[in-house]
Amino acid sequence: MVIQLNYQALCVISYLYSNSKNITKFKKIREYVFSVLAFPVSIIVTATFWILYIKNPNNVREKMYENIIPPHINHLFHTVIAIANILDLLMHHHDYPVRRNSYVGMALFSLSFITWTIWIKYRANIWAYKILHKIPTPILPAFFMSFLFMHFGLYELELWVKSKQTATNKLKNKMN
Repeated sequence: MVIQLNYQALCVISYLYSNSKNITKFKKIREYVFSVLAFPVSIIVTATFWILYIKNPNNVREKMYENIIPPHINHLFHTVIAIANILDLLMHHHDYPVRRNSYVGMALFSLSFITWTIWIKYRANIWAYKILHKIPTPILPAFFMSFLFMHFGLYELELWVKSKQTATNKLKNKMN
């Protein structure tokens, strides 16, 4: 949610100051955050949430928190982000950063997130996500790495969608 809020704030700043000379910095940061973090992470979060929910609703909810966050709001939190980012991908032209820089950012984010998750387990002796206690310890590295590969794969999907949009736009321009 923090990633999405920061991305949306960058969008608002870019829009409000679109005539400013300094806006190119914000636009570059906005494009980087969208392509490297906001889009891929939102799809991973939504897909993981719904896969776990379909398997067993108790995998993604705690009864003690349902008074604070009702189940339908929890579902919205975990679904709307993907829908919003898919619409953003399809409706807005994005300038993607250099692939190498994107992969470095994705790897750093993923490794930071994995480190944070393991650190919580180490310090508090609880997993940040209760599904993790069901996964055998020898399988955890492969589980975490699968998310890194999904992150990279979703970035490549973004680039593929962009290439199709670019080809379609070129065809439309030729026809006009």
